[in-house]
Amino acid sequence: MEDITDSIRDAAAHVARALGITMAELAETANTLSPGDQPARSDGENLLLALGEIVRSEPSRYDLVDAAEAAKILGVSRSRLHLLAETKPDFPQQRYPHLAGKLWRRQDINAFNKTWDRRVGRPPKAR
Repeated sequence: MEDITDSIRDAAAHVARALGITMAELAETANTLSPGDQPARSDGENLLLALGEIVRSEPSRYDLVDAAEAAKILGVSRSRLHLLAETKPDFPQQRYPHLAGKLWRRQDINAFNKTWDRRVGRPPKAR
């Protein structure tokens, strides 16, 4: 059971880091959650419930998008999105790398979309 609790705690820490939530903020929220009439919960379960409470309090702040959704917002292909992420210094930082790909905050992608110098067509060939 200890391995499962450690895994849950680690997963909660990874998700919190991706969302920009500090462990202190997460622990503070977890401490405010009382089980009430429910059976006692593990530390890991309390951290996951605390994540849910924090995200519910400000959903737009924690809205993450994957490469496909970010590309759709920007009106580019996924390969172009990855090229932008690699070459544009003002491209938003990924929030959380995972096996399925990168995640960014939706509001960061929307802000970048308003400011980047979109150029249509192929760049001129170097001579």
